[in-house]
Amino acid sequence: MAMKGGSKKENTNEVFRSLLALHVPESYLDYFDLYEVKNKSTCWELVLKEKVDLVPAALQGVDVVLDGFCNELHVLSHSFSLKKIFLVIHRRRWKPKGGGKHQSNQYDFHAQGAKMTQEFVAFLKAVD
Repeated sequence: MAMKGGSKKENTNEVFRSLLALHVPESYLDYFDLYEVKNKSTCWELVLKEKVDLVPAALQGVDVVLDGFCNELHVLSHSFSLKKIFLVIHRRRWKPKGGGKHQSNQYDFHAQGAKMTQEFVAFLKAVD
């Protein structure tokens, strides 16, 4: 049975993205996919991995291969639960096929000098 406004899968994806956006700023969701959710005793960790098709501009038009990940980054996000929510960001590395220096994308999602999302910092400033 098809649902109005698109297929059942499209509607499920939209609902999933809306739920995820409660904890992950929309700007992250354009570049990263949710890979894993870890429920730890003191916090939640939402593991995000960079989308595989986001090859850095320096390597556009070059035949590339994935070259692992950069060091992960832990960013504190806003929370609607009693535990902190950390976004664990994994940026990919690419290199030219056959060898060469690896490249990665740079993002400016967290506040300068703080490992918190810019949205969370703005909220804290407004409360202060």
